[in-house]
Amino acid sequence: MVGLASGFCPFWDLHFARKEKGRRGSSGTICCYGMSSFCILFRMFLIWTMHDIEFSLAVGFLTNGRTSLIPKIIHQTAMADKSRWHPSWKKFQKSWQTNFPDFEYKLWTDEDLDDLIRSKNGWFHESYRSYDINIKRVDASRYFILHEFGGIYADMDFECVKNFWDKLPQEKISFAESGGISVCRIENALMISPKGHKFWDFLFTKLEDAKNKSVFEATGPIFLDKCIKQYLGTDDFLNILPRNQFSLGGDNKCAIHHQTGVWTLPKKTKSDSIAYEGVSDWDARVETQIFEDAFYIAIFKDKVTVIRKDKECGWGQDLNLVLREKSSGEERILNIGPSTSFFKSVSFD
Repeated sequence: MVGLASGFCPFWDLHFARKEKGRRGSSGTICCYGMSSFCILFRMFLIWTMHDIEFSLAVGFLTNGRTSLIPKIIHQTAMADKSRWHPSWKKFQKSWQTNFPDFEYKLWTDEDLDDLIRSKNGWFHESYRSYDINIKRVDASRYFILHEFGGIYADMDFECVKNFWDKLPQEKISFAESGGISVCRIENALMISPKGHKFWDFLFTKLEDAKNKSVFEATGPIFLDKCIKQYLGTDDFLNILPRNQFSLGGDNKCAIHHQTGVWTLPKKTKSDSIAYEGVSDWDARVETQIFEDAFYIAIFKDKVTVIRKDKECGWGQDLNLVLREKSSGEERILNIGPSTSFFKSVSFD
């Protein structure tokens, strides 16, 4: 293309010179010189323009047609009333600002999120307002944030240990690998995305049908994982940040998910969850004769939590938590009956 621009004006010069052949007088000579000067400037303009077009096409090819890169901005959401924050949140918040000093930082309150949905995505505002619990609104809004602005989204209980910008493929969406709910590959607690990625447009079409399900299936990690599996029939757009670096922490950890949130359980229904600690070397599953899909298993560090997602399913005598020791394969069975306490320590002496 640059070659075409370079060769165009000499042809124009020759054409003009032929047209002027036979004319006499200084005015014709001045006119010819004026046109030649114009051609030089025009040639420079074309060369610059063609070079810019070639560069854009090259970037588009390398990024699968998406020339936008991940904006340098960090998003977090929290209550405006800081007295309601977990004591560790300010420390974790500062860790992002310290490790990404050249990034813009934006803290979104519930009021900010409502304004974003109303002003930028009015078609969804009524459904957004009708969610039965606020965590669904918070979950959904983070997807709209990444679509509208791009950048890094991190939950307030995510601590940044070091800058990991060089680990992010700029054309893909990155998600932290799940360090908790075992039925999901990824978490929606740490997500990094280019602005306006088409995956978010696809996800938005699924929100309405899922809105009345449990939080995990309506807006949370299970919902997100299903959308990823359905999008274009491929996950080539996806980059998973390994849990040993971006969730649980490890020798080369970049971030740690401290799991301080208590939103999973309504305050009046503690019986919706039973937790067991001291099981860091065990896998877990729930066995029951009925309601096979009525429970979630969450595994984090040395604690296993069984979460009842179906309110019609009680903690019946037929429900068991099966723990399997990773090293030996030995299994132990714990009955989860109606008299089981909310929190237990596990000992196999």
